Amino acid sequence: RVKLRLKRCDVVKKKKSN
Repeated sequence: RVKLRLKRCDVVKKKKSN
């Protein structure tokens, strides 16, 4: 479950970085 949340955070960070 933690890994899933981390992956979602990564996606959000990538979207914000773009």
